[in-house]
Amino acid sequence: MIPKAENIESWHPAGGQLEVALLQIMQRHHHESLCQRKQTERAKMDAVRSAARVADLLVATVDGGVQELYINEKRIELEARALLATIAWYRKQTDQWLAATNAINSVLKEIGDFENWMKIMDFDSCLSDGLQADAFRTMHYDRRSKYDAIVVTGDARFTRLHVHQLELEKTNLLLPGTLYPLQEHCPGKL
Repeated sequence: MIPKAENIESWHPAGGQLEVALLQIMQRHHHESLCQRKQTERAKMDAVRSAARVADLLVATVDGGVQELYINEKRIELEARALLATIAWYRKQTDQWLAATNAINSVLKEIGDFENWMKIMDFDSCLSDGLQADAFRTMHYDRRSKYDAIVVTGDARFTRLHVHQLELEKTNLLLPGTLYPLQEHCPGKL
């Protein structure tokens, strides 16, 4: 510690002016160096605060764009997930509609197959009935009536022409001008 100038006379018997002046210069230098140190510390603290603020502003500027991009990315991800869920729902609905349509097509095919089978059975039963009637007629009758045979001519069709004969005529299996024996109608047929 540096002694003060007013106390120098008490401890120094000569009490010289030169020493007092040197002590004052030392005290002033010490005081100025303390002030300089405080000012340097304040300037250093201000510079650190300013640098931190600049760094924070730079980070905020960069992070602001990054944060906005991150929020947009999350929003896009959520929308993509919602879109995928909607697509999955529509795919499921489409599969259900396709299954229902295939089931309806199968049922319609079965109905058509059954209808064809019924027509074939009806045709076969009428054919067998006609053959039985022809056999019975040839066994019990010696002479034929004028309606026991028909002649198919062009577009002319007789009302008593049997269903399977009409079908044969449609498929060109009956030849116009050919004599065909007339068969009895099946019960329930016109």
